[in-house]
Amino acid sequence: MERREFVAGLATAGAFMAVVSRGGAQAQSWPAKDIELLVGQGAGGTTDLVARAVATAMEPDLRRTIIIKNTPGAASNAAIAQLVASPPDGYRMVTIGVSNFLAPYTTDATFDPWALTPIGVAGEIVYGIGVGRNSPAKSIAELVALGKTKTVSYTSSAVAGTRAMAQLGKLTGAKFRWIPTTGGPEAVLQAAGGHVDAVIQAPADMVPMIESGELRLLASAGRVRWPAYPEVKTLIEQGYDAVSLSFVGFAAPPKLDVAIQKRLEAAFVAACAKPEVSAAIAKFGLVPSGTPGSDLTRLVKESAPDLIAILSEAGMLKKKP
Repeated sequence: MERREFVAGLATAGAFMAVVSRGGAQAQSWPAKDIELLVGQGAGGTTDLVARAVATAMEPDLRRTIIIKNTPGAASNAAIAQLVASPPDGYRMVTIGVSNFLAPYTTDATFDPWALTPIGVAGEIVYGIGVGRNSPAKSIAELVALGKTKTVSYTSSAVAGTRAMAQLGKLTGAKFRWIPTTGGPEAVLQAAGGHVDAVIQAPADMVPMIESGELRLLASAGRVRWPAYPEVKTLIEQGYDAVSLSFVGFAAPPKLDVAIQKRLEAAFVAACAKPEVSAAIAKFGLVPSGTPGSDLTRLVKESAPDLIAILSEAGMLKKKP
């Protein structure tokens, strides 16, 4: 399937934004009990910490407790599958990112992520490109030059992170090969140890190795520079129109009552706007967003076609979109 056909398919995936009213009575009495938030990662990780900060700040508006339930497994897709099987009554949400929308094509997942009801985006993950301290590449330009003499191997634990490297290759003719890892720490260690040529990963994983001198940050692969390293330019600032996109977002089951969706969305946006929450999101290495569900849809549509192509080239697609 060609890229334009896939983009057209995304544009017509109306089920994602379709929220069917199930009657005003349910919405008027909601919430009548506490709400559960499924987090597809273990406690203490970036997604978990962001989710807890936002959920706690939503509670005063909703006048209910939001109970965090960590549900790791199947690359965070176990939580999505559990949510999809839940009734659309507004008492269960889930954390979600770009990679979850690729699950139907790369795993045996049977759920349709496009059918979920989007609530909002808490923050965008700003990936960075780094190399080991013994790497001959001291800049992105030198890494590109290296990629014109050989295939540059790089690690990333998330397919969302690979987008900038794929774009960089297309723009320059350099050759880059993705080596998937099971986690961020592993991806960083592979690069720091010289087992691969580079790594593209989130700040939470890279900063400790950068601070120790084992890793050298060459560029921010996001729209903005890393706050911890403001002197390191983005790829765009260095002349390469390449960006990796991902986020920490919230979603609810398909066919959630539109009135309940709007109340959850309003509480979510208000929570993210609180200075202490915005500061916490930034501390965890994300760019605070606090935007509604429509932004979640936009971000996925923007990056999914490129990621599908990357997965196809890596032989990781089980099913074509």
